[in-house]
Amino acid sequence: MRLVCGVLAVLSLNVACSSSGSGSTSSSSSTGAPPVYQESQGLKACVDAQLEAGRPLQPGERCFSYRAIGGVSMGGGSAARIGFHYPELFDTVGVMGTPFADFDYFFNMLKTNHLSGFCTYEQLMQVLQTDPAMLNDPAAMNVWCGTNGNMVPGDLAVPDSQCWAFRSDFNHYWRGPDPGRGGSFKRTSLLEIMQDIFSTYGNPNYYNPENPYMPPGVPLSRAIPPGLPSAERNMRREQSCANPVVLNNFKHAYNPEGTFPVITFCDCTACDDNVIPTANMDNPVDVLLAVDYNRNGKRDYGEPVLFMGSEPYRDFGADGKDTGEVGNDPMDDFDPYTNITGLAHNARYDEGEPYDDVGLDGVANSGDYGEGDGLFTMAPNLERALNDSPTRWFDQMSDNMARRLDVWMDAGIRDFINSAQITNRLFAAIKRRDADARLYHDFADLADLAPGEGYLMTSVDFSPQSMGRNAYLLYGNPSFCPGIDAVDGDGNHVGRPNQVVDRLLTLFGFVDARMPGGDRSFINAESAADDHPDGFLAHLKLETYASQALGRPQEYGLVLPPGYFYDFNATKRYPVIYFLHGQGQNARDMVALGAIFMGYMFQSADSSVLDRSDMQKFILVFADGECQGSECFTGNFYSNFVGRDGNGPQFETAFLELMRHIDANYRTRLPEVH
Repeated sequence: MRLVCGVLAVLSLNVACSSSGSGSTSSSSSTGAPPVYQESQGLKACVDAQLEAGRPLQPGERCFSYRAIGGVSMGGGSAARIGFHYPELFDTVGVMGTPFADFDYFFNMLKTNHLSGFCTYEQLMQVLQTDPAMLNDPAAMNVWCGTNGNMVPGDLAVPDSQCWAFRSDFNHYWRGPDPGRGGSFKRTSLLEIMQDIFSTYGNPNYYNPENPYMPPGVPLSRAIPPGLPSAERNMRREQSCANPVVLNNFKHAYNPEGTFPVITFCDCTACDDNVIPTANMDNPVDVLLAVDYNRNGKRDYGEPVLFMGSEPYRDFGADGKDTGEVGNDPMDDFDPYTNITGLAHNARYDEGEPYDDVGLDGVANSGDYGEGDGLFTMAPNLERALNDSPTRWFDQMSDNMARRLDVWMDAGIRDFINSAQITNRLFAAIKRRDADARLYHDFADLADLAPGEGYLMTSVDFSPQSMGRNAYLLYGNPSFCPGIDAVDGDGNHVGRPNQVVDRLLTLFGFVDARMPGGDRSFINAESAADDHPDGFLAHLKLETYASQALGRPQEYGLVLPPGYFYDFNATKRYPVIYFLHGQGQNARDMVALGAIFMGYMFQSADSSVLDRSDMQKFILVFADGECQGSECFTGNFYSNFVGRDGNGPQFETAFLELMRHIDANYRTRLPEVH
């Protein structure tokens, strides 16, 4: 029970290269295999043009960097993005419960769910002619033109099930039941996460050559940065809500003649699941624009938020025909399980799909950005974001790198943010290159890989031969769908308490099985505490390194393996696992988690096994993704920020600095060929 509580506490989810140091001892590995001294990002790595300083790879051999990267939620998407961007640095990538596994799907979901749900322009014109007061009457608007609702069937999480994607719209942010969500994720928090993403890549909804963060015509001074004292923040909020920016002659498909003013607007800080945002609008959302049809200086319930991320297109695939339309080729209809090469309805624009060359505003003859250039046009910030998608980095990876990288993924089938539907896209990309990539349904499937009954991580054979080099677990019982409120967090963003524990142990079991030649020697826990004057405190630490990229000290959590300080281990080197946490957490929260995994490095949980540990000994590093000061609201995504002023903090560069720091100051294992 203490194990479960400890894991839950840290996973609440409130939620020209320079040479790196070689450590304190010799440059040879613990096994004596030929070392590999190629470099990337100032780190010893398994690069594509590899072994020029060593020897050519022989058939059946593989270069191991002895590094893994994994994470959960925000950190899971970041682990995928960094791992696939720099595959030469890692052997294994762990992608856990994240909506950021595929940016094409995520940003399409942002457009079609979280920024949508409004009447058509023609319907809104009828409302104005009939009774403009209906614009702020949810019941009347829903009767007039309907609503997306919260449970409209969408993509399936699991094939042949009723586990549909959850639908949201701008007036209804679906969060699902509290159990298993892992955090509150209230409306204000979701809007802040959106703003952090805009800080990362620039505002993907608009093209503004003057500023990457704000919509066109809105000055940067309107942005209220995080970290302000509450009195100043409240004063600026009040001023912003009382004085919206008004843009006249602003054309959009919802305002084709530029007849109505387009404004910045405020949302409500008190809104939750069942509170309709129609009153107490005190939370400025100056990164978005709305059409003010009734000219009252605020966004009413029925007034649409404007999306201008790309020219209008039809996601119909190479044949240009929708599913069921005459001339449609069924083999062109994408399905992440049954037709992974299809292009239709894959949530991205593909060459040859029909589009309207009318510019980002969707209005012909307005002279907007991209109109009439004969090309499909996206807002530059949206294009920047999509080009940094984990799936796109994986698609660009060389065949050599794709063959030497092992990927573990998991996602809850009832995750309120549709992590399963999004991760399905990444799994399809991996499946296109590895036909043997395996899909597992809940932990019962993994239990089949172990002797005995039930799932127990220490009994599962995680080897590539047993479970595939790349594997994906959809956790949650699909027989409960769609009755999600009746189950206690099963398959949600974090999952039930037992699912939280099993997910983490499975990730580390998968990584452990992918690093050959590990030290699994038995170590007595009591004597191990005496290998350093500080005892176990020397093994579990919160440290800092001087980050030039951030211009400040940056924290990280560190777990050194048992026996690290023994004199007879003074030349022994260890693999490294980098773990990236979720939003609302920090490295300090994660150090306690390291104590749990350290236990598996002492000895086997099976009392009949006396001569080995369940996991090989490794160094575990928790990178910090917490926001500092005015950097961000909820988490730094371990990304290089464009920032509100075009000069944001460089968190990805800082993470690479951390890796160089670890190699320079701890006995990390060097790359080898096996």
